[in-house]
Amino acid sequence: MKEFKLVFVFSVVVAAAVNSSLLRRAVTGEESWSQSASQDQFRMGTRIAFDRNMIFPKYIADTPTPTNIFVTNINEVGGELQLTTDDWSQYPVWSPDGNRIAYIHFKETLGQNKRRRTTSEIVLMDADGKNQERLASFQFGRVPTLSWSPDGKTLAIGGIMLGPSEDGVGFVESSIYLLDTPSQRSPQLLVKSGFSPSWSPDGSQIAYTCTTELRPGEYKGSLCVVTVVSHPKPRLLAENAWNPIWSPNGENIAYMSRVRGKGQLVICRADGSNTIALTDGKRDVESVAWSPDGRQIAFTEKRPMEDEVIQSGPLHSVEVPLLFLMNLDGTRIGPFGEKERLWCHDLSWSSDGTFIAAICTRGLRDKTTRKQRFEASLFLLESADSKAQPRIIAQNGVQRATFSPR
Repeated sequence: MKEFKLVFVFSVVVAAAVNSSLLRRAVTGEESWSQSASQDQFRMGTRIAFDRNMIFPKYIADTPTPTNIFVTNINEVGGELQLTTDDWSQYPVWSPDGNRIAYIHFKETLGQNKRRRTTSEIVLMDADGKNQERLASFQFGRVPTLSWSPDGKTLAIGGIMLGPSEDGVGFVESSIYLLDTPSQRSPQLLVKSGFSPSWSPDGSQIAYTCTTELRPGEYKGSLCVVTVVSHPKPRLLAENAWNPIWSPNGENIAYMSRVRGKGQLVICRADGSNTIALTDGKRDVESVAWSPDGRQIAFTEKRPMEDEVIQSGPLHSVEVPLLFLMNLDGTRIGPFGEKERLWCHDLSWSSDGTFIAAICTRGLRDKTTRKQRFEASLFLLESADSKAQPRIIAQNGVQRATFSPR
């Protein structure tokens, strides 16, 4: 069953890529946002890198589609800079110094028996899109995730999470590799069973989701930490856990845990002690991001949105992810963008903690047509004021976004 899903995913990529160049101008109005800003404009200021679905700009697809990488500056008005044009580039990640961007490039070849085979290539480029270098490639059918070491020399590469199931099991096994970017040596295996790597601020350890096979093809996720240099046996910090994120000060680790069938936000000390559940288990928690000072956590929590906002067929309401801030004492702020009916995911803080960038969809009806406006756009929200008017930074098919560290 898993093999079938992977074949289906990449078949969609191929079909969409063939037609993307023809549809971009008609559907997205490419001239209005592609290369509409000069490269000089993006050398200073607060930048956000993001990838954009090029063929279905108003919707976020669950499968890879023709996608390119862009950068925009929140301190400037007048456009975006398109960094890639190949329609196969996704998941941009800034280097710690803000000078380079690593990303994933999908390359398809014909293998034996003329079966299509997709390679995930790790590419490094300057922040203006120049000097692109292919560092490594992987022959597996899952999208890798990238995480920079604090010194900007090493990339941790892990497989994507395809679970968990309702009872907290069902992760798909993958491995984590380390790639030394200056030498460009072949990636070195760090752990065999794990994904979602997150570096400690001093660069000495990596927290990750470690997997244990319960039965053939079925895995359970836990929170583990491994020392990077000596690679001793990983330490298990918490069971029923996934997607760990180290706090900027190195004192805590935030992670997700399933309670009564719902994902919850939990933090613990770096040694696994003093575990605290920050959410009450009544609603599903999804995206999570630490503030730069480590004092707050931005997260999304599913809440019902009433029928006057969303047409949901026979249902009178649906649950959508709303954005909140959580202090470490359990007090919360939000929801953000409530007046605009924003549903958000993929959160990223500005380096000074003033703003949160989020990919959001509006639940409001258009005042003229009365139709729903389900557009995936990049919004900027003020972290100090949940009632402040959100600002749209980029529109049409934005999928993932991340602030530059500098």
